[in-house]
Amino acid sequence: MSPHVSRWIFGGLLVLLIAPCSLAEIYPFQELDSPPKAISQPAPTYPVEKRANGVMGVALVRLWVNAAGDVERSEVVAQSSPAFGKAAYESARRWNYSPGTKQGVPVGFITQTGISFTLMGESFPDPESRVVGFPAKPKSKLPAVYMYDAAPFPQVNPRPLYPYEQWLAKTPGQATVGYAVDETGRVIDVQVMKDSDPEFGLALSAAIQGWHFKPATAKGTPRKAVGTIALDFDLYLPPDASELRLRELIKHGRKFFTVGDLDTPLQPLHQVSPKYPLALVSDGQAGEAVIEFVIDRDGWVALPRIVSATKPEFGWSAATAVSQWRFVPPRKDGTLVDVRVRAPFDFSAISK
Repeated sequence: MSPHVSRWIFGGLLVLLIAPCSLAEIYPFQELDSPPKAISQPAPTYPVEKRANGVMGVALVRLWVNAAGDVERSEVVAQSSPAFGKAAYESARRWNYSPGTKQGVPVGFITQTGISFTLMGESFPDPESRVVGFPAKPKSKLPAVYMYDAAPFPQVNPRPLYPYEQWLAKTPGQATVGYAVDETGRVIDVQVMKDSDPEFGLALSAAIQGWHFKPATAKGTPRKAVGTIALDFDLYLPPDASELRLRELIKHGRKFFTVGDLDTPLQPLHQVSPKYPLALVSDGQAGEAVIEFVIDRDGWVALPRIVSATKPEFGWSAATAVSQWRFVPPRKDGTLVDVRVRAPFDFSAISK
């Protein structure tokens, strides 16, 4: 169900002016030939107000680690509260690993970890599963096929994308989504149960469809599982995050450079293809979406915006994929710059 994707930039160019790049490629952790080992993992600082009130919590943090084993970027994927998300982020950004390798060559990789905050010797079983909505023990009223003794363990979990207009306006939002994972750890069903605005429900649903898990098991046998995640769209960002800087520039009418202004064509370091939305599989029709985004001066994609889409789900799928891309930092006259890009995506019809 992977879509065929075509890309353009602004004036209808047939390709995204992307030059191939084999340097500093980034791989998911599970695709490495030789997995890295943690060398240094400073413990997080327990939020003072939470400790004082006896509150425990957990956060799931995604890490981008370079070929030298240093954390180059970290982001909070889910959290039981913003205070725990902030503390987990500040800790994880200081971690260090032995290099991961691919075909004998050190490479960058993406990994993630759950960080739990506990008091008086207590602990959270499977904090990673807890924060993405899988209980340690499934409800007894579920069919036997969904019963497990080990919950699904998250392996790939892109951060939910904050809807663009709401982000600019600093509008808070919430969404609750139920979903099912099959015996291979693939998300097979997603249902928005509640949202403060449909855009928040669509954003969380699209992110979950890109998640992948080590499957649940019962006596060592893979099982299906169902979970529910309730998310407040207030995931922690550090004060120096490019999203915060770019938001202020956009609000003040800043014009960004375009691809044609750059010294060299864009060079991708990491790209993810969008998923065909599960909600549209029964129709299986082709679709289109146009996404506008900024590549910041460090090469990270920021602030994806859905310009148009034949179905909202196509737009959110494309925007969620784009939010995970990274490029060689763009330059204009030798200086690192932010560049605005617009790219259409074509989703092929699903054959039945």
